[in-house]
Amino acid sequence: HLTLGEGASAQTGQVRLVEHLGSDAFVHVALPGVDRWVIARRAGDITAAIGDTVKLGIDPAFAHVFAADGQRIDAVTLMRQVA
Repeated sequence: HLTLGEGASAQTGQVRLVEHLGSDAFVHVALPGVDRWVIARRAGDITAAIGDTVKLGIDPAFAHVFAADGQRIDAVTLMRQVA
């Protein structure tokens, strides 16, 4: 679960695409150092536009994080290390 807004784990990125799909919207965000866009699902009434700067955070309670060897990493521990 990715969130737009402030938070301990929030990273600044730039909106590249907004898909308005009725009650939901998918916001595609380019983050520095990340090769692919990250997608956040939001309520359909979001006002973000292409080119906007947004904060994108991860809710550790819902995150599934894996190491390069495929082993699961506890997301709460990971967030404490990067904060």
